[in-house]
Amino acid sequence: MQDLDIKTELSEGDWIESVSLPLLTKPRSRMTWFAIGTMVAMAVQLYGHVNTFLIAAWLFVSLVVVAFRVHVKSEFNKHLLNAELSVKSAFIARNKLAWTLNAFTWGVSGWLFFSSIPIENQYIGATILTFVGFVAVHNLNAHREISTQFINVLMSTQVLGAVWYIAYVLQFQGPQLQYIHLLSLIVIWAILHIFNKRLFNAFRRNLSLQFRNNSLIKTLNLKTEQLEHEKQVAIHANEVIQRFYSSSAHDIRQPVYALKMYAQMGAADLSALPDLLPKITASCDAIHGLFDSLFEFEQINAGHVHFEHQTVDIDEVIDDLEQRFKPLAIRKNLMFRTNSVSGYLQTDQLLIKRILTCFISNAIKYTFKGGVLLAVRKRKSMIVFEVWDTGIGINPDHIDHVFDEFYKVGDVSSSDEGFGLGLSVVKRLSAYAEGSVISVNSRLGVGSVFRFELPIKTYAQPYIRSRFENLQTLPIVIDHHI
Repeated sequence: MQDLDIKTELSEGDWIESVSLPLLTKPRSRMTWFAIGTMVAMAVQLYGHVNTFLIAAWLFVSLVVVAFRVHVKSEFNKHLLNAELSVKSAFIARNKLAWTLNAFTWGVSGWLFFSSIPIENQYIGATILTFVGFVAVHNLNAHREISTQFINVLMSTQVLGAVWYIAYVLQFQGPQLQYIHLLSLIVIWAILHIFNKRLFNAFRRNLSLQFRNNSLIKTLNLKTEQLEHEKQVAIHANEVIQRFYSSSAHDIRQPVYALKMYAQMGAADLSALPDLLPKITASCDAIHGLFDSLFEFEQINAGHVHFEHQTVDIDEVIDDLEQRFKPLAIRKNLMFRTNSVSGYLQTDQLLIKRILTCFISNAIKYTFKGGVLLAVRKRKSMIVFEVWDTGIGINPDHIDHVFDEFYKVGDVSSSDEGFGLGLSVVKRLSAYAEGSVISVNSRLGVGSVFRFELPIKTYAQPYIRSRFENLQTLPIVIDHHI
């Protein structure tokens, strides 16, 4: 049997039925022409012994029924092969008359030759009909109801014809051969049912085994993919841990070593303590910042961070970030500029600020001449926050890893460089904003641009404040008196 696709959403019984229907309606042009040839052979062996008009009428009706059956199969294969199971089943139920009529026309042919033609022709006709029954069972066993109905109509029509002839025409006075013929029809009827049942059960067992085997293969493939995924996750986790160890060895040791050195200097010369205290504080702040970044990363990674959708004023966010970072830029002799569209977003204000804070902090840290630009613009279906800088840029080999955990791409080291978690925190935070995108473009030695994009559906145009909106701050005048 051909290898058939398994739709895992179907139960075994439904899947078997979905496979059986296309097999029932499978185009069989050779079998169709063979059936037509068999009809012609039946007509030929009746010719000369039965009224020619009856033979022609039977042959014509039989060919029309064959055409109808071919049409039903064609319609199914053209329009319903990929339809839902219920639709396909309903179509077959409406058109099963095509097979019933086919059985009836074959059965009626027995009336034409029963005791009306020479005995040798009767045997030929009976043999043809028996052969038709077995071929039909073989071709229709994919659908038990239709194959059973075909057998019953084919044989009951012949049996009724034989009974009518024996009882009405011969008045039970006919030769014994007629009764033997009637008995043989009943025996053939029973044999066809047995043959049909066995074929159907074998067909169903075959499909059942195929369904279970393919389901098992799919399960094994899914397990293999899951194990492969878990392997990749483990490899990635191992790489992250290795980067963490190599990074933390330097990042933690440097401020701790400086703190120890300042403490020793203060113990050796108490008069130097006032000068050493700011440095000691800076080292403690650096250590605190390192562990804060690690704790924040773990909190986000564990899903313990909650965000609330609210109306966010873009101008307010940009102004707040400008007031916060412009002094830091000026302290490094850098320009800090903003360029923004006005409007409102339905998102979490803290999320936007934390992401942009990380972008701006990195831009100022790795820029030594020129400046930093914070921009907001509308582009197609997105609202885009951009942080441009004229810093050292990022090596193309590192550009794909800037958002990885514990991954550092800067060529500048400092005591406050951190674990390399800032951009990985940004990546995880952005996942809380549905439809958002983060990206980076950079040229080594020229500068970088980091982008955070939100769907335009979160944006609303700024509204014009009414001149009466602040009326409560004005004195009330009634009849020209305050």
